[in-house]
Amino acid sequence: FDLELTLLQQIVAACTILVLTCVLHYGVERRVSSRAGMGSKTASKPGVMTYRVRNIVLSSALIAGLCTHVLVSQGWTFRFPKLNFTPTQISEGKSKRFIHIQEACTVRRYFTSEKCDHKRPIQVLVIGNSHAADGYNFFQAGWGNNPDVQLIYFGSTNPCDLKKEPDTGWQAGKSRCEKKLNILLSEAFLGQVDILVYSFNQPMARNKVLILDLIEDLRKTDPTLAMITLGGFTNTKTECAKIINQTGTAKACFAPGNVLFHPGNIEKRPLFTRLMALTDHYVDRVALLCENNLPDSCLATTPNRIPAFYDRSHLSLEYAEMSGRLYAQQYPNLLQTLTRRNPEADEGN
Repeated sequence: FDLELTLLQQIVAACTILVLTCVLHYGVERRVSSRAGMGSKTASKPGVMTYRVRNIVLSSALIAGLCTHVLVSQGWTFRFPKLNFTPTQISEGKSKRFIHIQEACTVRRYFTSEKCDHKRPIQVLVIGNSHAADGYNFFQAGWGNNPDVQLIYFGSTNPCDLKKEPDTGWQAGKSRCEKKLNILLSEAFLGQVDILVYSFNQPMARNKVLILDLIEDLRKTDPTLAMITLGGFTNTKTECAKIINQTGTAKACFAPGNVLFHPGNIEKRPLFTRLMALTDHYVDRVALLCENNLPDSCLATTPNRIPAFYDRSHLSLEYAEMSGRLYAQQYPNLLQTLTRRNPEADEGN
């Protein structure tokens, strides 16, 4: 959480400890030792001894309790008096993003799992980097209850170490990704998929060139494959949870001084032209969640005050679901209009 002490803070802490040590030595130790001889008779009295032992025990208990509190809270209540989230709440908020993924139909098990219903007329594949879960949660909340829709999760391409060789074509540098990449590239799988959801952080950044190469090749295999691009959203310089705990408000995560990236005018992004040429529908999350192109005009929380994100960019489950529901209200028939197979026509056959 970037909470390490700076050099100046370390110096102040060291000086404070030194001063307190001197106060303890000259204010307590020397005074007690100098009076030891004079008060030896008094000190030997049972009442005086009991009083001193009791004070020592109480002082020790107080210090032990304070240390225990610091250990349990990891010191957060001392660093941030207006604490909004504990470390446990933050950890749970981050991991909650993957609740739906655990029950999802995945590319790896598409042809073997009962979670994958091939008979549903609209097959939607979600692919991305670490933000693939954001896209899945978005569409799960918006259209997941539609009996015609089957969401399929490819997951993140980050662990795949993708590369395209002139002789062998697309390869996964990591073996754990090899199987799902081969399924993705197969005509049998692509023949089933109607819509591809492109869910990447900063989707038009220069480092997406290889992914766009892959999508272009998927389109060559199946020209009818439609694509929805999930537009980018705000990234912060430091974790939003830390900002909230420092300021007491989630709105501070979208303050200009805390923002690392905000889509703004997407026409100026490096891969805008190329990505939009592949895109059949662009989900503009800035238009959906912000009053204008400036980050401080965006919704910072859900109606239940769950923040947009706990870290620097990954949406909380609740915020992603809120976004999906809002968008589905605007475009209730989005998936039906993009699919190559019309569910109503299938029902008539």
